[in-house]
Amino acid sequence: MRFINERPFSGGPLAEAAAQLGVTEQELQTALGDPELGPPDLMAVAEQLGVSVEALEAALGTMLDLERP
Repeated sequence: MRFINERPFSGGPLAEAAAQLGVTEQELQTALGDPELGPPDLMAVAEQLGVSVEALEAALGTMLDLERP
């Protein structure tokens, strides 16, 4: 799985994902970290936010490239 190395953060898709997860946009952005440092550890992000990995993947949708190399 690859994380799309763009910053869709701040408004738009990130705000929608945060709302779906029941967290603030800032909490989600902080948990995801800097995309330039590589893909986030989805298990760690989900644990930090108190959501399932499946819910996190569903909420992030197009921000994740779920095709495996």
